[in-house]
Formats: sequence, structure tokens, C-alpha cells
Amino acid sequence: MRGSCTKFDRTKGYGFLLPNPSDDPTMPDVFVHASGLVPTQLWNRRFLLPGFNVEFDVVYDADDVGQDRPRAANVRVVAPLVIPRQASAVTR
Repeated sequence: MRGSCTKFDRTKGYGFLLPNPSDDPTMPDVFVHASGLVPTQLWNRRFLLPGFNVEFDVVYDADDVGQDRPRAANVRVVAPLVIPRQASAVTR
């Protein structure tokens, strides 16, 4: 599935992904933990920035079946990689 990062808290190590409506129009935001990120040549980090385009698998934990709480696994950042201006600004 494809989508984009809406929020990611680097200090807590988790965030949320918004799936593309064309993949599944009924899918809610998907929880993503830093352990679910797969470093690639494009982005070799264990965090995301809002706006990043990603590909991911949707999984459900055994105890969450029927509770509609999807979790992202095998999350890979894909092109185009757009880094938000405040994240790329040089701090002086």
C-alpha cells in the first residue's frame, strides 16, 4: 500500500500514515512504529518526516482483530522525497 506520513514523533518513536484513497478509501490512519521502518538508500533513518511518501504493509496484531487498529510494517520511503522546509533549514 502507498501513503504519506502525517505525523511522526522522533522522541517517542512513532507516528501515523495516511493511506492513498485509491488503494483503500475506507482505511483509517495507520500507526507506524520506528521498528517498522526499513532503511533504504533513499532514506537510511529510523524516523519519518511529515509529507514523506511511503510504501508499507498493513498488519493487525492477534489481540487487535476486529478492533480495526491497523499497524504499518515494512515501511519504505519512496520517491519523490520531499523534505519539509523547517526540517532542512540550517540551525545557527
